[in-house]
Amino acid sequence: MNKILAITIPLALLAIAATVGGIIIFNKHHTPKPIVNHTTIFDWYACSNGLEHAQCDDLSDETKKSVCYNASNIVSELTYSDSEHVLEACAKFAAYLKTASAQDELNSGSFYENCYLNKQVTKNAATCSYYNEKIYTPFYVKCAGF
Repeated sequence: MNKILAITIPLALLAIAATVGGIIIFNKHHTPKPIVNHTTIFDWYACSNGLEHAQCDDLSDETKKSVCYNASNIVSELTYSDSEHVLEACAKFAAYLKTASAQDELNSGSFYENCYLNKQVTKNAATCSYYNEKIYTPFYVKCAGF
């Protein structure tokens, strides 16, 4: 009986160690990598100037217009640096933008990505398909090179 335990316990510990080690190695090689984006501030502004410039007022249905404004207002509360609910990454992006030049990368420090691609922000933008598809995504996602 002691011989069986003497063999079984080390084998069990070895199996556990191999499993844990495998999980660690798997996770190390499969963690999401930050998005590499070389869009400059100039590129972003130039792209935005070429947009259709849709707005919630373009909607004739008052209910849809209200839903659009609601989505816009919530996104603004999260992303504009003067808001009391601004996300930290958005405040950092606004501070960066004040000192950056047109040739600087838009997503320096991943501030832009962490602000405008933040789950809370994109979730609120998606509450109105018109706002998300015609206003938010073209300017904040596509023009930013994401």
